[in-house]
Amino acid sequence: MQIQQQETCAPVPRAEMIARLNDALRRGDRSAIGANGGRVMITQGIEALPGYNPCMVALALATYDGFDKDNDPHGERDFGDFTLFGADMFWKIDLYDPGLVKIALNGSFC
Repeated sequence: MQIQQQETCAPVPRAEMIARLNDALRRGDRSAIGANGGRVMITQGIEALPGYNPCMVALALATYDGFDKDNDPHGERDFGDFTLFGADMFWKIDLYDPGLVKIALNGSFC
């Protein structure tokens, strides 16, 4: 009788789990983050730029792949920059409590 060795799933590191959720948010993948997960906030300054188009901003976020050790030191893919509408833009993903009152520290709302 031959016993087959079962493969075990290695746990996904915390930073990678966060990165996957951040990727899903940027890409608008509601199946990964839930129907109520995530909000995109855009400043009035960006909206006032000549040629502003929210669909172009969404596409730039969804396709962003410029992560490196300088802008992503923790491997969470939560910050980036790009040029759009003739302006340099920075984006950041943060975790807030459900009332958007305070930022969650270490994944806890305490």
